[in-house]
Order: sequence, then structure tokens, then C-alpha cells
Amino acid sequence: MIKTGATVLWKRLPIHFVTTLRQVPYFQVYSDQEDLIGGHQVVDVLQNMSTSMKNSDDFELYRIQQEMLENHANTLPEAHSGINHNNKGWSLDKYKNLPMLQHAWSVRPQAKWFIFMDADSYVFWTPMLRWLRTLNYRHALYMGSAVGNPPVQFAHGGSVAVLSRGAMLRTFGNDPDLYGKYDAAVTKDCCGDHMVAKVLYDHGIKMAVGDGVYPYAKWRFQGEPQWLVFTNKHNWCAPILSFHHISPRDIEEIHQFELEFRKTHHDDQPIRYVDVYHKFMHDYLEEEKDDWDNRSNDREYSPSYKNAFRTSEYTSLEKCKKACEDWSECVGWRKGPDFCGLSKSVRLGRRVVRYGEDIHNEGIHWISGWMLDRIRKIRSESGCDYVEDEHLGPKDVSEIRPEHQA
Repeated sequence: MIKTGATVLWKRLPIHFVTTLRQVPYFQVYSDQEDLIGGHQVVDVLQNMSTSMKNSDDFELYRIQQEMLENHANTLPEAHSGINHNNKGWSLDKYKNLPMLQHAWSVRPQAKWFIFMDADSYVFWTPMLRWLRTLNYRHALYMGSAVGNPPVQFAHGGSVAVLSRGAMLRTFGNDPDLYGKYDAAVTKDCCGDHMVAKVLYDHGIKMAVGDGVYPYAKWRFQGEPQWLVFTNKHNWCAPILSFHHISPRDIEEIHQFELEFRKTHHDDQPIRYVDVYHKFMHDYLEEEKDDWDNRSNDREYSPSYKNAFRTSEYTSLEKCKKACEDWSECVGWRKGPDFCGLSKSVRLGRRVVRYGEDIHNEGIHWISGWMLDRIRKIRSESGCDYVEDEHLGPKDVSEIRPEHQA
């Protein structure tokens, strides 16, 4: 199941038809407007919502899209529609998850596994399907990247979530009108993927979050693009299955990496965090990199930044670097105006241009760096990585695209 929206469908979805979706036996695209793309039907998953729900403020974008569809008009870009598609699309998105699962069960009740993702996600399907074959689909299993706190932890939808036939049979397979019973709850909730967890919890199913125990889901699902993956001593050798918040170009890059990996490894070899590190990070790490934001954020210090520890003690470059040196787990740091961030995970990040349109960092000078010796130590102690006599970075950073172009 791929969940998307009409305003981004034609931007995000086409690349999947020539990459990820060629590897799965069956899939269905769900959106907030009926469509046809590449010969594949796009289901309007909101079409059977109640009239009162469709008339609510959260459905403003939906009503506009339906009017345009009835008048044979394409969905207009934000600049011409008079509304903010991002905000309205987000308000609408949370209503899709439950009817999507209800529809999926109605058309494929014989399926052993129900996997849902966003159109800006990527899945390593070969290892995903191989792993699922080791599990019992008759058990009520709910797996993904855990968000929130007990008792209702939920699988982040963009990071890809998996439900077994056993879980679906106990919920949507047992009540064809189940999603409608949660209409009022959805309006008050933040997110559709959280509502999935709420429905499952109400039926005695909790998310599988244990480390080293069946069904061995921890670390497999994560919600970052390939250049922001949290890679650390805990997951270095662990399998990785998913990425999120990625562009069509990112999808092509990850797909090519996957194809090359398959040429040089046995079919049963999973792709691990260490493999992602060597492909997308290793050659670009330096002790200090100018105009670069590696998103180090495990510890943040600033006299003014929101959510940072309020202090000006580490806001000079040398003091920020020293703070990383003094914290034994620190492997990365970043310095901005009145800000110092530290990380215990290796993350590459991206170049930050100091001109042009930059919605996050306009006019801000970022400097980042990594503790190369500590990274070598993690690698050498991992048991799955070979540390040769080498200088760790740098490589020609022109090969890495800036996050924001001028």
C-alpha cells in the first residue's frame, strides 16, 4: 500500500514504477483523489467518508480537488490555488490510514502481509520479503519504527509499517465498518499512523519493539534519507529495510546501490547500516567541513534556540568541538550562530548554501565535523566492518548535491 496525495502524486510516484514497485507481486496506490497513472488505478480512499466529515475544515483541500476533477481540471499548484497545500494536505492525510487498511483487507483478504509506506519512502523489498518469510503471518504482528511511549507506541508510517494477516483478521477483517467507528477520534488525533496503533491496541495488539527477540524488527525500519541515517555502535551490523523523506533522485540513487549490492553479495545477505555507511557517508567525512550541516542533535546548546539547553558556553567553534571531545560517545558536531549540536551517531548531512532560497538555514553559516578516530573504533569493534590503513575522507564533495539550490 502506497499512501500519497493528489498534489504530490505526479511528483513522487512515477519513479517507483521503474524502481521499487517492480519487485513486489501486488500493490495498490491510495490518495485523496481518484486517478490513473501508468495504467495503475489510484484509489480515492476518502470517497466513502461521511458527508459531515467531508464538510469539515480538514477536508477543504479534498472539496477543492473534487470540484476540479468534476470540471476536468488538473490539480493546480499552490501558487494558483489560493491555499497552502502542505498544511491542508497534512490535515487531510491523517484520515487516510484506517480506510486504506479497510480497503486493503476487502480486496486482498488472502494476503499474508500488509505493508504500507508513503510515496517518499523506499523499501529494500528483497530482504523485506525474505525476512517476513521467517515469521508466522498467523500471529498478530505489528512492526515498524517505533514512535511515542507505552502503552500505545505506533509504527511511523513514512518509515514503512507491517501488519500480519493475523493482526488484520482480528481488526479490519472482523468488522467491515471498523474505520468509521473511529471518525471522531481521528479528528482529535495528530496522525493517521497513530490511529492505526490505537485501533490495534483496542483489539489487544501492541507494536513489536523488543531488541533481539521475535520478530526481530528493531533497527530494520527507520525514517531518514540515506544521507541522514543514524548509524552508531548499536546498529552498525543490523539490517536496514527503509528510508523516508527522500526525493525521486534519492530513490534512483538508493535503487542503483541496491542493484550493485546484489551483484557482489549472496542473495540471502541483508543490506546493513554498515553498507549504507560505506556507500553514502564514509568517503565524505572530515574533521571539519565548512558550509555543512550534519544535523548533530543528540545534545544541543544555545542561548536562544528552541528545545536546546540554554547556555552560551559552547557557542564558539573551539568550545563546540571541545564539548564533543569531552563527551566520550560523541562522533559528530555542528556549529551555527549561537548554536552547538553533538551526535552519538554518524550522520552525513548536506552542504548548506548561504544564499538563495533556503527554508531551513537561509543566511546561516554552518560548520560540521566528525571524530574520525572514534568512528574507526566503532567500526573495528563492530565485528562486521574491516578497518584498513586509510585516511577517513575527504572525497570530492561536489559529488554530493546541496540540500538547497540557489
